Amino acid sequence: LRLRNIIMKITATSDIHGAKPPKTPAYGEVLVIAGDLTNRGSINEICQFIYNWQDYCSVFEAVFIIPGNHDTCMTQPEVIEMITDQIPNARVFFARGLHPLLV
Repeated sequence: LRLRNIIMKITATSDIHGAKPPKTPAYGEVLVIAGDLTNRGSINEICQFIYNWQDYCSVFEAVFIIPGNHDTCMTQPEVIEMITDQIPNARVFFARGLHPLLV
């Protein structure tokens, strides 16, 4: 099997701590948001993240979200469901030890 000229454009960001997405147009097939979507890990901050990032995320084929140590509310399944319901192309991945179901 020989693969050639296969390019995947990935946009990555981390430690957004409640910040809004960049004003520059979204670019790439995959968006990775790694760690600390929130400051205090509240559900209200997750709702604000969804509101701020929903349109930006919609242009990507896939969005990978990796919660950080500040994102404590994301151990609740209903919070994950809220994110993936509002950002359908998003998937949430946990580092081993952060999510109680993976320990």
